[in-house]
Amino acid sequence: PVIRAASGNLLILGLCFLMNGVILMIADNLNPGEKSPAVAGSSSGIFIGIAQGISTLPGFSGLATSFSMGLVCGYQKNFAIQIAFLLSIPMLITDAVLQLFQMETVVFSLDMGIGIMIAVLLELLIGYICIRATLLIVKKKKFLFLALENLLVGGGLLAWFYFL
Repeated sequence: PVIRAASGNLLILGLCFLMNGVILMIADNLNPGEKSPAVAGSSSGIFIGIAQGISTLPGFSGLATSFSMGLVCGYQKNFAIQIAFLLSIPMLITDAVLQLFQMETVVFSLDMGIGIMIAVLLELLIGYICIRATLLIVKKKKFLFLALENLLVGGGLLAWFYFL
């Protein structure tokens, strides 16, 4: 309910886009650390988990937020990418399952079941493709364009909220 309410509020959307833009700008300027998977600690996991939780708000990128927090925690770039990618997979699956439970129809036919399964599989496939495309951007660590885009969208939403 909180996420759905935030999706319809231009003020919250605008602020989330602005915060995501700032996170992306910080990540663009951070140098990757030297920590490897062998020294990954629970405190870093807590920070990355909190960032992942915040990224469920509309306007945030889960991949970019998790990757950025991995860099803030001092991890090597490739390890931060792996963390971000692995954390995005459960979100895709959870979203697909939640959509099934939120359907208003309770009577299923065989055709409807097949259609739903195809839709869920397509959602997972397209989500996976989007994640892989985002990972290409993340690997190059060129967030400035995405940061500016988020700042522009966030500013536009706030202007719309306050002036229209």
